[in-house]
Amino acid sequence: MPNRGSRNASLLAMIRIALIVATLAFSAAAEAAGALRENEADLVHFAFATQLGSGVYAVGGRTIQIYRLPVARTLAEPEDGRPGVRLTLPVTIGLYDFEPRDVVESGFPDRLDTFSLAGGIELDFPLADDWHLVPYAEAGRAWDRSSDADASLYSAALHARRDWSSGQIDWRFSTGIVYAGVDFDGLARPSDLVRFEAGIEVRRLLGLEFGNSEADGGPYLLVEWYADRPDEQLVRSTGKGSVPAQFEAGFTLGARPPPRIWKLPLPRIGLAYRFGDGISVYRLVFGAPF
Repeated sequence: MPNRGSRNASLLAMIRIALIVATLAFSAAAEAAGALRENEADLVHFAFATQLGSGVYAVGGRTIQIYRLPVARTLAEPEDGRPGVRLTLPVTIGLYDFEPRDVVESGFPDRLDTFSLAGGIELDFPLADDWHLVPYAEAGRAWDRSSDADASLYSAALHARRDWSSGQIDWRFSTGIVYAGVDFDGLARPSDLVRFEAGIEVRRLLGLEFGNSEADGGPYLLVEWYADRPDEQLVRSTGKGSVPAQFEAGFTLGARPPPRIWKLPLPRIGLAYRFGDGISVYRLVFGAPF
């Protein structure tokens, strides 16, 4: 019977392999990322990437890959009319001009080009018919090693979410509004965005067990509409258009219950494609897609 240490080692090895495969899967998107005009407005990209999640971006004419790790801890589940409480601590790292295929030969880079850390709190108010009202607020800092573009980050959101089951299939629907702001050191004018979003996800058990958990997976679709945003398009590849609506289709894998390392639940992982008029980018997904 394998001990906990060997199970954790095997699980870590599986996660590493999954990360490498998913990273290589969107290497073409990194090579195709287009350059933006070189001025201070481009600096908003690395900071707002903490909101947009893992993917391929452009900053000052250079390609940057963003990886967002959704660290969180649930303090209380909603019960007896009291809301659930979850503390969030998302960590976002960025790598300039990094070729994803290099991870096979030399492993992951030993230095980070951008780094952000934000802390926040999320409340979960249960409503009738499996609906939940979920507000959250976060604040933190972002650092860029290649410039003096350090910044303060802040965001708040309100979502209405419903989770339900139909046979062996679990469904999730969520819609809401997100506000995010970035205040760069030394710049008088902060930058912000307002985004409306709606998403639906389908999951089912895959019949694969490891330890006390069973793997599950499924597709999702997310639609986002920007009522307000910075001067430049936030996500770009080869296209040059700028539209208020973006779409994202993807697939995630996880487990029920989520495996834990050092008492922290491991996030889901997946691959997604974000598109719109003149927009095309592949994105790694860590955690719930919305």
